[in-house]
Amino acid sequence: MKDLPEFQWKAKTSKREAILASAYEIFYEKGFYQAKIEEIAQRAGVGKGTVYLYFSSKEHLLREMLKEVVNYYLSALRQRMGADASPRERLHALFRTHAAIMRRHQKVKLLIHRDFDFVDEELKQWLFEQRNGFIEDLQALVEEGIRAGQFRPVDARLAALMLEALFSALVFEEKTMTKQRMQRFLDILERGILAQPTAEPAAVQQQPDKE
Repeated sequence: MKDLPEFQWKAKTSKREAILASAYEIFYEKGFYQAKIEEIAQRAGVGKGTVYLYFSSKEHLLREMLKEVVNYYLSALRQRMGADASPRERLHALFRTHAAIMRRHQKVKLLIHRDFDFVDEELKQWLFEQRNGFIEDLQALVEEGIRAGQFRPVDARLAALMLEALFSALVFEEKTMTKQRMQRFLDILERGILAQPTAEPAAVQQQPDKE
């Protein structure tokens, strides 16, 4: 995917960026508990005290580093959502972009999907907000597709939740996700797995929610 924006740290622009770039490498290599501020500082070419001028703790450093990584990932996906294309084409582009990022940026892939939310309550809340915001974006895309007659009139929120789960399911399939296999994935996504369509889904769709 030639137009996929690259993820890179502008380490030479400031000490803060150099520290974040170093933390990106160390947290990827060692995880949170094994990573040491001294090692992060050394790789960044600064003193340990300089790290604390910009980040109050290791948790704070992890939080700011992950924000950069997650924002890159979501920005790349939202760029596809805002493209001048049909809802169906944008949905396809979302999954292709996701697969390209997972294939091209192994560190981004691992850091995004590593369970870091136990480290810091503020980070946990921020990650929850980002995930929920992305689900809302997916819901809006589904609703647009329904209005355009490209998607069935399903529960858009449920569809968005299912789509978001599929992004996670594809994370570690990047080595086998060829263009042909991605097309087969999208075909299953659109057609479902039933051998023949039935009238039951429409009936279920019309039933009111019950406690």
